[in-house]
Amino acid sequence: MSATAPAYRRILLCYDGRRESRDALRQGGELAAALGAETHVLLVSSVIHNASAYAAVTELQVDVENSACKRILQEGLEWLRARGVEATPHVVLGTPIDVIPRIARELNVDLIVVGHVARSALGRWWAGPENASLLDRVRCCVLVTVVVA
Repeated sequence: MSATAPAYRRILLCYDGRRESRDALRQGGELAAALGAETHVLLVSSVIHNASAYAAVTELQVDVENSACKRILQEGLEWLRARGVEATPHVVLGTPIDVIPRIARELNVDLIVVGHVARSALGRWWAGPENASLLDRVRCCVLVTVVVA
C-alpha cells in the first residue's frame, strides 16, 4: 500500500437505530468522510427471522418490520449524507453474528464498525448460539465503539 492510499477503502457500518449503533455510525461515518472511503450501511433484521422460528409470520408482521427497517436505515443514511458521506444501504434478514461476516466478505470491506453496550461480558453481544466471536469470523479490521450502559 502506498503512503498516500487510505488504510480503509471500504467501510461497513452496522446500524440498527439503537444507541450503540448510532455511536458506531457517527464514529465510522467520520472516519469514512476523512478517508473518502466507499461506505456501506448494514441493518440486520432479526425480529422476523427470530419470530419465524417459533410461529408463522404474517404478511402484516413482515410489512411492519420492513417499514421499520426502511425508516431506521433512512435515518442513518440522512445523518451520513448531511456530513458528506454517501453510503450504500443493505438490509439483510438473519442474525448479526451470521450476517455481518458474510456481507463483509461479499463487499470485500477493509473495516467493520459496530457498536456495543458495555455490560458484564463483552462476548454476550458478539456471541452467537455457538459462542463464536465476530472477530473469529471476519478477515478484516473491526472497530468497536463502546457505550456505557
